[in-house]
Amino acid sequence: MKLKNLTESQEALQKLLKCSLPISIAWDLKVLIKKIEPELVVFNEVRTNLIKELGEEDKNKEGKGTGNYRVKQENLTEYFKKINEVLEKELNIEISKINISSLKDINMTVEDLITLEWIITNE
Repeated sequence: MKLKNLTESQEALQKLLKCSLPISIAWDLKVLIKKIEPELVVFNEVRTNLIKELGEEDKNKEGKGTGNYRVKQENLTEYFKKINEVLEKELNIEISKINISSLKDINMTVEDLITLEWIITNE
């Protein structure tokens, strides 16, 4: 599984976590979240550092820094190149796949299902 799978599926996972699920599925999701959270924390740190490195701090009306950074226009290509390299990183996380039939009472969009294909099975 690639880091990109995790980052793209965060919103769909959050939706799934808010659903009432059978206890065994809820348990599997809890275990999964505990495994992937550290990877997402590291990714966000790397992304933040890259934005600071290739960007500049936003200023308020008085010209003081706001603490928010934005990638400079001239550095966008380099930023996307570097961040995509990170997102392509293969992760060695063992996961228990969730059978789609156990989610039969859950309403999800096609987009959610596509982003969660790495965790959902039809077997």
